[in-house]
Amino acid sequence: MFRSFLRWLAFALVSLWLLAALLIVTARWVDPPTTAVHIQRRMQAWIHGKPYHERYTFVPLNQISPDLQHAVIAAEDGRFYQHHGFDWQAIETAAEDDMEGGRVRGGSTLTQQLVKNLFFGTGRSILRKGAEFTLVPVAELFLGKQRILELYLNVVEWALESMARMQRVTITTNAGAQCRP
Repeated sequence: MFRSFLRWLAFALVSLWLLAALLIVTARWVDPPTTAVHIQRRMQAWIHGKPYHERYTFVPLNQISPDLQHAVIAAEDGRFYQHHGFDWQAIETAAEDDMEGGRVRGGSTLTQQLVKNLFFGTGRSILRKGAEFTLVPVAELFLGKQRILELYLNVVEWALESMARMQRVTITTNAGAQCRP
C-alpha cells in the first residue's frame, strides 16, 4: 500500500512537472493569461473580502522602452546575457551574505523569478526552489533571452505596485509634500 502511494505521488509530481514544462514551451508563442502570483493575489483579496482589480495588459517587448529593459537587467540580473538561467556567482554571494546574517539581495536571475511568478507565487520554500531549479533550463532552452525578458517585464510583480496594493502608504517627502501610491 505504501509503495502504491509512493508510485502515485511520483506519477503526480512528474505529471505536474511535465505540465509546467509544456506551459513554458507554449509561452514561446502564447502570452500567459494569468500567473500564480495573480491567482494568489485574487485569493488573498477574496479571503479578506476585498475586491480584486487585475491590472494586466501584455505589452510586446518592442513597445517597452529599451531604457527600462536595460535598467531592469542592471538592477535584477546584471549577467542576464552571460548565463544560462543560473548566475552561480550571484548565488554564491547571496549564500555567503545569508550565512553571515546580512542578506542584502537574493541570487535569483530573471529566468528564476519568471518561473517563480508563473508557477509558484510568492511563497518561499526549498521545495519551490527545487522545482524552480528543474524548470529554469526548460525556459532558457525554449524561450530564449528576449522572450524571457518580455515575459518577465509583463508578469513579475513590481515592488511599488505590490506595496500600494497590500497597504495604503503615505510617503512624506523632506519638503512635507505627500505622495499617495
